[in-house]
Amino acid sequence: MPGIPREVIEHSLHVKEDAKPIKQRLRCFAQDRKDAIKEELTKLLAAGFIKEVLHPDWLANLVLVRKKTGQWRMWLTQQPAASYSIFFDWYSGYSSDPTKRIRLLEALVYYALWGLLIGRNVEAYVDDVVVKTKQKDDLIADLEETFASIRAFRMKLNPEKCMFGVPSGKLLGFMWGPEAQKAFEDFKKLITTPPVLASPHPQEPLLLYVSVTSQVVSTVLVVEREKEGHVQKVQRPIYLVSEVLADSKARYPQVQKLLYGVLITVRKLSHYFQSHLVTVVTSFSLGDILHNREANERIAKWALELMSLDISFKLRTSIKSQALADFLAEWTECQEDMLEEKMEYWTMHFDGSKRLRGTGAGVVLISPTGERLSYVLWIHFSASHNVAEYEALLHGLRIAISLGIRRLIVCGDSQLVVNQVMKEWSCLDDNMTAYRQEVRKLEDKFDGLELTHVLRHNNEVADRLANFGSKREAAPSYMFVEHLYEPTVPRKETIEALDTQGISMIETDWREPLIKFLTKQELPQDKNEAERTSRRSRLYIIHKTELYKKSPSGILQCVSLEEGRQLLKDIHSSICGNHAAARTIVGKAYRQGFFWPTAVSDADKIVRTCEGCQFFVRQIHLPAQELQTIPLSWPFAVWGLDMVGPFKRAVGGYTHLFVAIDKFSNWIEAKPVITITADKARDFFINIVHRFGVPNRIITDNGTQFTGGAFKDFCEDFGIKICYASVAHPMSNGQVERSNGMVLQGINA
Repeated sequence: MPGIPREVIEHSLHVKEDAKPIKQRLRCFAQDRKDAIKEELTKLLAAGFIKEVLHPDWLANLVLVRKKTGQWRMWLTQQPAASYSIFFDWYSGYSSDPTKRIRLLEALVYYALWGLLIGRNVEAYVDDVVVKTKQKDDLIADLEETFASIRAFRMKLNPEKCMFGVPSGKLLGFMWGPEAQKAFEDFKKLITTPPVLASPHPQEPLLLYVSVTSQVVSTVLVVEREKEGHVQKVQRPIYLVSEVLADSKARYPQVQKLLYGVLITVRKLSHYFQSHLVTVVTSFSLGDILHNREANERIAKWALELMSLDISFKLRTSIKSQALADFLAEWTECQEDMLEEKMEYWTMHFDGSKRLRGTGAGVVLISPTGERLSYVLWIHFSASHNVAEYEALLHGLRIAISLGIRRLIVCGDSQLVVNQVMKEWSCLDDNMTAYRQEVRKLEDKFDGLELTHVLRHNNEVADRLANFGSKREAAPSYMFVEHLYEPTVPRKETIEALDTQGISMIETDWREPLIKFLTKQELPQDKNEAERTSRRSRLYIIHKTELYKKSPSGILQCVSLEEGRQLLKDIHSSICGNHAAARTIVGKAYRQGFFWPTAVSDADKIVRTCEGCQFFVRQIHLPAQELQTIPLSWPFAVWGLDMVGPFKRAVGGYTHLFVAIDKFSNWIEAKPVITITADKARDFFINIVHRFGVPNRIITDNGTQFTGGAFKDFCEDFGIKICYASVAHPMSNGQVERSNGMVLQGINA
């Protein structure tokens, strides 16, 4: 087989002479790979490139790689790949020879092959060659010159991969043109000139830019400074923060992702926010969302964390410094006239779309100053076109409420939806009636709300957003994509099932707000009650149209207050009742799987009003009197007495200690004894009497050494009153207990 002459290039393997040969274990191959190996080995054996060895010193498995054409390439050594379709492609059989292993010296081969042709009209990489011609008339001459060099070095071409006379082609699998070259140069310039981080001066105002995608949140903290030679201020980055969102956080709405970006920046760079005035520059009204009283629990929690810092929010229409400064100046002037700002209206366009791929909706909110918020809604349940229109309307209204918008003009191209909501047309479908009622409920959230019908060509923006959702196409980065998996309004059969199961939907039922919030995301009108319902709803679930409460022992079925009271009466005083205490009957009700919020107070009221319980209740027949303290009038008038031990036997056979403390001066007396008897206790206290006088009383425990006859007779003879502490309650004589600890500490030291 022809190949490159050895005098041109030859590569040798420098292997250590003392290297130990390695035999690899035989690998198993699939049948199609076995057939390919057998076919290739047959060719190599017939050509004489390889020979069979029965007892080899080393053994390496074959490696098969599938080509783009579907054929298999067998690797005996490291062969150069030839999988790119360009002008010329060499046969790579020469690299099957183990003495010519070409991997790193291709460049030397090509320079020897063509010499000065490289760079002039020939470009080569590995075994791919491109012959280029500037003029059409010179094509034949350039090819003749190239083929002459190929024949001289006995190289072969792969005719299946050769192309002639084409204006352009792929190089390494990519089309390369002026635009690609320019992008490549710009990229090299970008990575070779990274931004230099700056350090802010004390009290210098800073700017924060936030950018989010579906999976990543990034922020950059910058400072604007004057620079010579620049008319506008130059922005210098201070710190960059980025976080890859977890799966749960990736489901946040886009506006909440922007707020989350501000939050993580504050947590990481709190020292900058505490010592500088930071302005968050964004195209969205983040400040209005944070200060909205009807914000959800997550935003309210973030607002509490951010309100202690000096952070302001400014809208922008351009990232250029001067345009940003002009916009901030105009915005500041607009804030001066608060009355005029309150009378401004937002505009909302909505539309729904239904296609074979799915159903979608689109909403566009336009602020009084012209900023736009675009939302794409993917509807993942079976819905008609009219339902999609209603879902778009409800979704847009809820977004407006969360943004704190008070006056809104709604425009839609669906005459059915607009006229039904405005009560100009009647609803023949119960489902449409439910949607209309849901829209009417949200009217109370606005100071002014007006629905108008517009022609389709005046609603093109919302129509385009709805098509993004129904076609399931990727939306641009400035659009917020949200998903809806269940209808906003429960279907008729679900409502009927709730009614048949006995769930009372009256206003006095404590379960009503929770059921409405869990099934329809509807909160009470009162803000405090709405916050309370939203907070409590995390402990409840709807299962088979019934409300249940989560508990450590399982789920408990929620019953009405009247049903709960009747249940307690049955447990307390029915045929099997034993007139148990309040907490006992409540525990029995909970263990049977029932729950209502006033169970403890209801049980206490039932027990207190039960005639049998009041008649047979255990009465305490002792006269009521106040606790009397022991007065400490003078030193050594009251002593606390106790015994400590046993200890390890000491010199002299001592195993215990008698300890006494004066309650007034905290003077401690201690004496070791061999045996603990009443006589030893009497002898110990006689020594105290001889030194400090006769006390008024002694406080001690109920040990036999202090209740024995000898000690009691001694105290009676001297007129000393003995006060015994409560049984198993040493805290009543706590002073002597602390003195015991001090004595033990001294002994251990």
